[in-house]
Amino acid sequence: MRTQKRHGLRPLAAAISLAATCGLLYAPAQAALVSTAGYGFSDSASITGTHSGAAGAGSSTGTLAGSSTIARFDPALGVLTGAQISLNSHRSTSLAVTGTAQNTAAPGSQNADASATLGAATLSAPGASASFTALSRTQTCTTSHNGNNCNGHSSTVNSTTDATLDIAAGSLNAYVAGAPGALSVTRSAALSATATRNSFSSATATLDAAWHGNLHVQYDYLAHAAPSFSPSSAQSTQNIDFGTWFVGSTPSAAAFLLANRQMTPNAANQVGLDLDQVSGSGNTAAFTTGLPAGFANLAAGQGLAQTAGLNTAAAGNFAASYQLAFSDADVGASASRHSAGDHPADYTLNLNLSGRVVEHANGSFSANAAQTTLNIDFGTLLLGEAAAGQSFDIYNLLSGSPAAALRLFDTTWSGDATHFSVCSPVFATLAAGSGQTCSAGFDTSQLGHFVASYRFDIGDDASGIGGDAQYSSLYLNLSGEVVAPLEAAFNAAHVAEPGTLALLGLPALAFALRRARRG
Repeated sequence: MRTQKRHGLRPLAAAISLAATCGLLYAPAQAALVSTAGYGFSDSASITGTHSGAAGAGSSTGTLAGSSTIARFDPALGVLTGAQISLNSHRSTSLAVTGTAQNTAAPGSQNADASATLGAATLSAPGASASFTALSRTQTCTTSHNGNNCNGHSSTVNSTTDATLDIAAGSLNAYVAGAPGALSVTRSAALSATATRNSFSSATATLDAAWHGNLHVQYDYLAHAAPSFSPSSAQSTQNIDFGTWFVGSTPSAAAFLLANRQMTPNAANQVGLDLDQVSGSGNTAAFTTGLPAGFANLAAGQGLAQTAGLNTAAAGNFAASYQLAFSDADVGASASRHSAGDHPADYTLNLNLSGRVVEHANGSFSANAAQTTLNIDFGTLLLGEAAAGQSFDIYNLLSGSPAAALRLFDTTWSGDATHFSVCSPVFATLAAGSGQTCSAGFDTSQLGHFVASYRFDIGDDASGIGGDAQYSSLYLNLSGEVVAPLEAAFNAAHVAEPGTLALLGLPALAFALRRARRG
């Protein structure tokens, strides 16, 4: 058996962007993108405490309250990594006291006292809150004891109220669109007002409270990961065809890349990529891959080099598909992360492998078993007698598996080949499982016993097939004898009955005697 080295599929270039190594490259420190919105508000409330009659004081309580509904973060932008609410505001209180004088002629003056408190204020949002000190005020109203009333004495107090709320990481999901209910920032403060009439017949204390300002909401986020077979362009499907190889050959490995395609000018503004699951279907046993069970936090713009190979242990037409399911790295609000489960078109990659492995061609003179030598004897013929044509077949045996076509490379002969004819060329190529009938002829124009041998050099038709081709030969041996008619008769006489021999010999004997007398 002769072999010849052939070359097939070459490795695909491993397109690894932004990296000098082929290993897994993890995300560097990340910088968040920002989305902001502002909301104005103005809250107010008023209460009045009244005192009349019995000694003591008269009080009233209430609440200053307000709420601002804010827009949640849109997860289409990316993965929410932080939220901050800033407050720029003022609180104010205005306290007024009035007194109604008694109708007496007693000398001196009358007064009424008032006190009020804008209690400790609270700003609340899911995952954060802030408190502010109470604002308290007192006021006295005095008039002469001549029946006059005391009215309108008031005092206003203002307080700048600013704060920044950093939302706890565990509460970020409440800030992602799709969470139940409205997202509100609430404000509240307890109010109280107390009036003491003293020498007045009655007194009132009125507290006007207000809280006004602006809320500023900032969302920090990272752009979503972008799985691809290329770090620079969208490629969700990778098709690798290994071509056709002989059984037992060693195909070159094919390289491919799993990448987190960079979607932002700065790679640090994009979340890392996780590989969560790999599932294969089809003829997976016919291929080898270096696919990991999973990986975490592959940085934007980086790739993980992989290889795939074709197993040539058995012949067949093979195809396998691998579905790779990805997700955003486990950072930030889980409700804002994307994955193959909720965004299959964006987070699923499909690797399709195909290849064909064929048996070597197997030339034979028989359709049922290997036969590399065939002998054909034309027998004994009279000079000039037409020889009956002899046919023979050449097959490319098929074992049930795909096989290479059989190719005839050369025909050589030896011996008395000029006395025989063989159809030439016998064939160019024979597909596996097919055969071709050929003819052989014998020239009886000369006397003699003739023998010739033909060697058909055959082998794999290795066009487009990788690996080592195999070559062999088929041997056709032809023989035949040409005799003169007399010799044929004499030969026949040796095997004829005695009576037949006498009859056949009389003419010849008479012919011989006549020639003897003449001599």
